[in-house]
Amino acid sequence: MIKGILALFTSGLMTNPMVLSGIVVGSILYAFLDGGEIFQVYKNPLFYAFALFCSCIYVIGFRRTYKTTGETDWSETLLSVAVGVFRFVFSSLLMMSFISLFDMSSSGRDI
Repeated sequence: MIKGILALFTSGLMTNPMVLSGIVVGSILYAFLDGGEIFQVYKNPLFYAFALFCSCIYVIGFRRTYKTTGETDWSETLLSVAVGVFRFVFSSLLMMSFISLFDMSSSGRDI
């Protein structure tokens, strides 16, 4: 297990800003909401709009892909935006799952 966690850090996946943002959001959601409220957050389109906004700001601002002619390659850039949204949402879900693995409280969370 420790080798797997170290591999995530050495591969650079854990240092991706979209993954780190998802980890922070997942931690906040798990800390302050119960299972039903978390379910409602993931059913709300505004959550995905927020993830899309964050991904657009990051990719277009810092990770834009260019063609050899120097123009922006919008197909690759938009693909990176979509992958960023997926990373954000998936890492937030996995973070809540990881925290619940070690949650010893008797609060009766129902996720």
